[in-house]
Amino acid sequence: MEITVPVAWAEIAARIGTTPETLSRRLGAFADPGKER
Repeated sequence: MEITVPVAWAEIAARIGTTPETLSRRLGAFADPGKER
């Protein structure tokens, strides 16, 4: 699945109080729950 968001990745992370790296890891884990991280 692909979702297009018209806001910069860093802006999304800042709005929810995290870093872009953490946001990426969390969403990656959600997309592939069976993969070890």
